[in-house]
Amino acid sequence: MVKFMQDFKDKSFPNLVVKKNYLGFKNGVLNIENCKFTREENFEDDFIVRKYFDQNFPEETDDPNNIPTPPFDYVLNYQFEHKVVNFIYVCFGRLFGIRDGWGFMLYFLGEAGCGKSIIIHIMSACFDKIGTIGDSYELAFGLSGLFHKDLVVCHELPRNISKLMPQTTFQACVMLDSVAISTKGQTSFSTEWTAPLLFAGNWLPDDIDKGRVTRRVMEANFERIPEERDT
Repeated sequence: MVKFMQDFKDKSFPNLVVKKNYLGFKNGVLNIENCKFTREENFEDDFIVRKYFDQNFPEETDDPNNIPTPPFDYVLNYQFEHKVVNFIYVCFGRLFGIRDGWGFMLYFLGEAGCGKSIIIHIMSACFDKIGTIGDSYELAFGLSGLFHKDLVVCHELPRNISKLMPQTTFQACVMLDSVAISTKGQTSFSTEWTAPLLFAGNWLPDDIDKGRVTRRVMEANFERIPEERDT
């Protein structure tokens, strides 16, 4: 029955294609490649968007910088100066589709309670399929559960990250190169890595002193710990 339904074709039941370069809103869709917003009634084709948000897109805003983002503003403006915050937003935009050759990932470095996880939670809510790396990450088959995700996050970087994810593998993931994937009970295969990375932790990766890793990690240092009167 499942095989029949997969192969069944009828004009009354057209196949809907997932277009990952579109985000959906109540009042239309946003093309994340050219940042063009189109109202729903102006679309002729039906398709599935990468992620749907049950709210209106502020299409009438002349300056995107004027769109209120209170959680981001509180955390980022408390930690960084304006030009650094702007570049962090650039890094957030790259998570929706890396189309440059910069070859780095954003890493939030700082003590607990600085707001790192808040930012990662917010960004995770912007994607459909999220992969997570933590202390329970499986050494042999861990990548098999991550390579097909839209975003891979790490809230607290394990101290032994170089053992969980060797330097060559980590570098390939950051560079979106070919990665070998091992799966339980199946033949290993290689595939081009597509999932952007967003990590945070209290310390730097244990192999950060190696030149290739250093070039791949862009640190955002959360140095200020909010006091009670600041919250």
